[in-house]
Amino acid sequence: MPGTWGKALYLSGLFYIDIADIADQHLFARMVRALIARSSLIIAVYWKRADTACESHSNHALIEALASGDGTAAEEIMLSHIIDLRLGLNLREQPAEAASLKAALAP
Repeated sequence: MPGTWGKALYLSGLFYIDIADIADQHLFARMVRALIARSSLIIAVYWKRADTACESHSNHALIEALASGDGTAAEEIMLSHIIDLRLGLNLREQPAEAASLKAALAP
Protein backbone atom coordinates (compact mmCIF):
# COMPACT_ATOMS: atom_id res chain seq x y z
CA MET A 1 0.00 0.00 0.00
CA PRO A 2 1.50 3.31 -1.08
CA GLY A 3 2.76 5.58 1.65
CA THR A 4 3.70 2.75 4.00
CA TRP A 5 6.21 0.83 1.91
CA GLY A 6 9.20 2.64 3.36
CA LYS A 7 8.10 1.84 6.90
CA ALA A 8 7.32 -1.78 5.98
CA LEU A 9 10.75 -2.15 4.40
CA TYR A 10 12.42 -0.69 7.49
CA LEU A 11 10.51 -2.99 9.85
CA SER A 12 11.22 -5.98 7.65
CA GLY A 13 14.95 -5.33 7.85
CA LEU A 14 14.75 -4.75 11.58
CA PHE A 15 13.18 -8.20 11.98
CA TYR A 16 16.34 -9.93 10.70
CA ILE A 17 18.63 -7.64 12.66
CA ASP A 18 16.69 -8.48 15.82
CA ILE A 19 17.05 -12.22 15.16
CA ALA A 20 20.83 -11.84 14.95
CA ASP A 21 20.87 -9.70 18.11
CA ILE A 22 18.68 -12.15 20.04
CA ALA A 23 21.01 -14.98 19.02
CA ASP A 24 23.85 -12.93 20.54
CA GLN A 25 25.88 -13.34 17.35
CA HIS A 26 27.76 -10.04 17.24
CA LEU A 27 29.76 -10.64 14.08
CA PHE A 28 26.73 -12.05 12.28
CA ALA A 29 24.57 -9.15 13.51
CA ARG A 30 27.08 -6.66 12.09
CA MET A 31 27.02 -8.45 8.73
CA VAL A 32 23.21 -8.55 8.72
CA ARG A 33 23.04 -4.80 9.45
CA ALA A 34 25.32 -4.07 6.48
CA LEU A 35 23.36 -6.39 4.17
CA ILE A 36 20.00 -4.98 5.26
CA ALA A 37 21.18 -1.40 4.70
CA ARG A 38 22.23 -2.22 1.14
CA SER A 39 19.44 -4.59 0.19
CA SER A 40 16.72 -2.31 1.58
CA LEU A 41 17.92 0.48 -0.72
CA ILE A 42 17.97 -1.87 -3.70
CA ILE A 43 14.47 -3.14 -2.91
CA ALA A 44 13.15 0.41 -2.42
CA VAL A 45 14.41 1.51 -5.82
CA TYR A 46 13.87 -1.61 -7.94
CA TRP A 47 10.84 -3.44 -6.59
CA LYS A 48 8.18 -4.19 -9.14
CA ARG A 49 5.68 -5.81 -6.77
CA ALA A 50 4.34 -4.28 -3.60
CA ASP A 51 4.71 -7.65 -1.87
CA THR A 52 8.45 -7.79 -2.53
CA ALA A 53 9.03 -6.99 1.12
CA CYS A 54 8.84 -9.80 3.63
CA GLU A 55 5.59 -11.67 3.91
CA SER A 56 4.41 -12.30 7.46
CA HIS A 57 3.75 -16.03 6.93
CA SER A 58 7.41 -16.53 5.98
CA ASN A 59 8.53 -14.67 9.08
CA HIS A 60 6.22 -16.74 11.29
CA ALA A 61 7.51 -19.96 9.74
CA LEU A 62 11.10 -18.80 10.30
CA ILE A 63 10.41 -18.02 13.96
CA GLU A 64 8.81 -21.44 14.42
CA ALA A 65 11.78 -23.18 12.78
CA LEU A 66 14.25 -21.26 14.95
CA ALA A 67 12.23 -21.90 18.12
CA SER A 68 12.14 -25.63 17.43
CA GLY A 69 15.85 -25.73 16.58
CA ASP A 70 15.17 -26.85 13.02
CA GLY A 71 18.11 -25.29 11.20
CA THR A 72 17.35 -27.09 7.95
CA ALA A 73 13.83 -25.67 7.81
CA ALA A 74 15.11 -22.18 8.71
CA GLU A 75 17.67 -22.39 5.90
CA GLU A 76 15.03 -23.51 3.38
CA ILE A 77 12.65 -20.72 4.45
CA MET A 78 15.36 -18.10 4.08
CA LEU A 79 16.51 -19.43 0.71
CA SER A 80 12.93 -19.37 -0.58
CA HIS A 81 12.50 -15.86 0.80
CA ILE A 82 15.67 -14.57 -0.87
CA ILE A 83 14.62 -16.08 -4.20
CA ASP A 84 11.17 -14.50 -3.87
CA LEU A 85 12.73 -11.13 -3.07
CA ARG A 86 14.98 -11.35 -6.12
CA LEU A 87 12.04 -12.25 -8.37
CA GLY A 88 10.18 -9.20 -7.06
CA LEU A 89 12.86 -6.82 -8.32
CA ASN A 90 13.16 -5.33 -11.77
CA LEU A 91 16.91 -5.04 -12.30
CA ARG A 92 16.75 -5.01 -16.10
CA GLU A 93 14.71 -1.95 -16.97
CA GLN A 94 15.77 1.50 -15.94
CA PRO A 95 13.04 3.61 -14.34
CA ALA A 96 11.47 6.15 -16.71
CA GLU A 97 12.33 8.81 -14.15
CA ALA A 98 15.36 8.68 -11.93
CA ALA A 99 14.06 7.65 -8.54
CA SER A 100 15.48 9.78 -5.78
CA LEU A 101 16.64 8.19 -2.57
CA LYS A 102 14.29 10.50 -0.69
CA ALA A 103 11.30 9.29 -2.74
CA ALA A 104 12.28 5.64 -2.40
CA LEU A 105 12.48 5.88 1.39
CA ALA A 106 9.48 8.15 1.92
CA PRO A 107 7.13 6.88 4.64
